[in-house]
Amino acid sequence: MLTLLSIAIALILVVAVTFIIGSLGGVAILIVFGDLIVAVIVIVFIIRLLTKKKQK
Repeated sequence: MLTLLSIAIALILVVAVTFIIGSLGGVAILIVFGDLIVAVIVIVFIIRLLTKKKQK
């Protein structure tokens, strides 16, 4: 349950960032989506590491 909550919070933050940057410029969205994919992968890895440490 904790992992689902953390993922949901992370997604909400990502969406909020995209809306803020999206309002600044349409071209920026394309660049941002590339960065967001990397950011999401990093967030998922961090969540998995945290959950593994908690289980041990």
